Amino acid sequence: MTHLVKLVDAIGHEKDLAPTMSTLLSSFIEFMGMQKGFIAARTLTDEFEITASQGVNPNDPWLSENLLHQTLQSETPVFVQNIIGSSFEKNRSLMDTGFLSVFAWPLRLRGKILGALVIGSTKPHGGLSDNDQNAAQIYSQLGAYLLFSLLRESQLQIQLDALQTAQSGT
Repeated sequence: MTHLVKLVDAIGHEKDLAPTMSTLLSSFIEFMGMQKGFIAARTLTDEFEITASQGVNPNDPWLSENLLHQTLQSETPVFVQNIIGSSFEKNRSLMDTGFLSVFAWPLRLRGKILGALVIGSTKPHGGLSDNDQNAAQIYSQLGAYLLFSLLRESQLQIQLDALQTAQSGT
């Protein structure tokens, strides 16, 4: 619970929401006892880009491979307790990161997928307790609200810039 209190406090006091995504990711990784992760977010052009990462290079090709795509396409969480023996074992780039377990949650708001929250561990994970699943739901919902706010901020800035350009051209 302490993790969530700190996160909500950061959300309430941070003027720039982008660093708050990193705070959300760090808090969730620590809470779940994992080591690495990232948040992929929908852009204004409906592409997905890495907005926060911890322990992984956001330019690594594995970030866009089938785990992320499966989460975004199915719009449901993907849990891989042990990559060894799973369908993801053949994913060389995922194995090269050192992950042995990976969990991914879609960030959904008002029926639209805004991104995904992906965390992993260098050792097999025993599974998710009810408490873990509830926390994942809370973190992913907070992440969706933050991404929505960031997208809305970007849209408003574009509109403001266009308005200022139009006014200065008259």
